[in-house]
Amino acid sequence: MNKRILLVFGFIFILLGCDQGIEKEVKKEIGYGVIKDGQYQNSYFGMTVKVPEGWSVQSQAQLDEISETGADIIAGDDENLKGALKVSQK
Repeated sequence: MNKRILLVFGFIFILLGCDQGIEKEVKKEIGYGVIKDGQYQNSYFGMTVKVPEGWSVQSQAQLDEISETGADIIAGDDENLKGALKVSQK
């Protein structure tokens, strides 16, 4: 009987402890990061990566256009797939 009570209370404490951490992380958006001084920086992941010389970095508008073109090619005439791909691009 005592083991069951301890198990129930332990489970409750674990659930209460997990709840607070989840709320804080959900509010923070991932974002695309930025390219600055030849380095890619993403504050969400806390990382910085040097962009190799000779690489061309595309703007977000260019990447969105490539994504839309690819989705149109993949979906063809399938309206359901087009809808699913549009949602996935968000």
